[in-house]
Amino acid sequence: MKIAGLALTASLLLGVGSVAADPLILAPDASPSAIAEVQSYNWSGFHVGIFGGYLSSNASSELDSVEGALLEADVANGALPGSVSGSSGGALFGIGAGYDQQFGRFVLGIAGDVAWANADGSAEFRAIDPGTPFSPPAFVGQETVTSFQTNLNNLTTARLRAGVTADKALFYVTGGLAAGHVENEFGIALPGIATSFGPWSADGLLWGYSVGAGVEYAVTEDVTAKLEYLYYDFSDRSVRATDGAFPGQQITYRFLNNGGLVRAGLNFKF
Repeated sequence: MKIAGLALTASLLLGVGSVAADPLILAPDASPSAIAEVQSYNWSGFHVGIFGGYLSSNASSELDSVEGALLEADVANGALPGSVSGSSGGALFGIGAGYDQQFGRFVLGIAGDVAWANADGSAEFRAIDPGTPFSPPAFVGQETVTSFQTNLNNLTTARLRAGVTADKALFYVTGGLAAGHVENEFGIALPGIATSFGPWSADGLLWGYSVGAGVEYAVTEDVTAKLEYLYYDFSDRSVRATDGAFPGQQITYRFLNNGGLVRAGLNFKF
């Protein structure tokens, strides 16, 4: 998803460069009214909008710390992972607002939006426990399943954007702050003996940034349609696992909370 988004960003930037490199070609005797007709749409003003699309969620995690002879041995012999990667996603919809000011063929603006999503990312690591001197006999030879999950159910951004017009189209790049409510969780299970530990979790608001690019087109004087890609990256979060059955044993995984989204929408000027 991130690679596809970067490709879209690159293509849009190339399009902007092409527009900037090839100014409008008018006849030498073109009248002011002809020029005004070519550059007839004015992007300046406030707007509100609605949008929908697809959001991806990263469930990648890395081992942060481990304490205790049993868990240290499980990591060393490969029963527990040093890192996992996985992703998933879901639909999103939201509302936004902003203001643009046009300077010739350049447009500068601010934009903010709130999106609701159902993006559940998951990853899983399976290995056979070879056993250690510290392992309970029942665990030896059992498949150990370590599962990770990241849930993102809303995303808010506040961004600047800058673009270049081409007739009624606006090609732009954008970036700024991002925030979202994220839940990170992991657990360990031995399904062969119907035993599980956890899950351990942490949830709450995380802050980060978002960057992207898009194109917007004036359908009428008061309505525009847009297609946009954004990459978001929240702060990492560490989740620590402790279990009363094994005192002194602790393991912590760090979740990498990032992803991307593609969305289309309509803006209404006023």
